[in-house]
Amino acid sequence: MSHLFHRESLPSQNAADQHPLPVKQQELDCRRWASVVRCVALVERALTQRRWGWWLGVVLGVMAVPLGAIAQNANFGTLTVSRGTVDQANGRTGGGTSLPAIVSDRDNEGNLCLGFGSSTPDFILEVTETLPHVVLQVNSNGNDTTLVVRGPAGIHCGDDTGSSKDASIAGTNWSSGTYRVWVGSMTNGMRVNYTLSVAGR
Repeated sequence: MSHLFHRESLPSQNAADQHPLPVKQQELDCRRWASVVRCVALVERALTQRRWGWWLGVVLGVMAVPLGAIAQNANFGTLTVSRGTVDQANGRTGGGTSLPAIVSDRDNEGNLCLGFGSSTPDFILEVTETLPHVVLQVNSNGNDTTLVVRGPAGIHCGDDTGSSKDASIAGTNWSSGTYRVWVGSMTNGMRVNYTLSVAGR
């Protein structure tokens, strides 16, 4: 068996490390060479190359996505509020995800959380300072909308506003931080255009 390990029949280990062969070529060489020991080494190296290639792809894929996009994903953008300011943005209801299933059946004050919407928040709300009062109001010309908010001040849910079917939330003592806002409808999949406004007091 000594002729199987003759120097000229196999490339040197250093040469293989400096110029690694493609995985398929290594597999072909494995068949051609009769050395069982060498075959095992080549297969191990091929598996290592594949494993590291996979992990490298995962790392590069994550690095290619901006961190802001991961942390601040929302359907219709970001609203910002501080004391004495008002911000607003337009959106559209839709989706068949139960909003109570995302947050809770009831909010901090015991109000029911209702409606259907997107599994992704419709808005990111940035509260820049602790606010004694925060008011969110949906205006869809009287359609039956709902509101769900989750953030540092807990969970807040809103339904009708007086005689109007449009939803609103009047919160107190909201801590500064990032809140996620869903605007839903009482009918699964119903699409309604609306404007959401938020005011800090």
